[in-house]
Amino acid sequence: MKKYKFKFTNLILILMLVGVLVAIGCIVANLFRLFTKINGSYELTIYEYISFPIIFLLAIGFIVIVVFAFFNSYYQIVGEKVILKFGIIKTVIELKDVTEIRLLTQKSKLELIFSDESYFIIATNPDWFESFVDEIKQAKPKIAFIQVSEETKD
Repeated sequence: MKKYKFKFTNLILILMLVGVLVAIGCIVANLFRLFTKINGSYELTIYEYISFPIIFLLAIGFIVIVVFAFFNSYYQIVGEKVILKFGIIKTVIELKDVTEIRLLTQKSKLELIFSDESYFIIATNPDWFESFVDEIKQAKPKIAFIQVSEETKD
């Protein structure tokens, strides 16, 4: 039961970093506003009593979720199921519904093709594709494995 780490695209990594930096900026700006209010002996309004904790909680919550998603996102094959864990979100794919595995060689992507012709892309390190497919084939040997170049896919 090996875990295959989720591979984030560069765009997603940049968005995660920018989001965390913005959340940190919100915390710093609101701490500055709060200390300015307190040190200036200004009275806090009801709006400020409500907004300060909400902003702090949302920013800290966002940071925790992004960091958790970054460090705890993986695929795992357990029995006849592929489990995708993306932070706190867990998705289970039943292998009984998978009819074929396609390796798109040009894009270095694995696709799980279901009986209704829908598909699911596996976003992990291409070096792990062979091991991933082998584990699926051990769980369900009848799943076909096909390597497809982009020219022949059309």
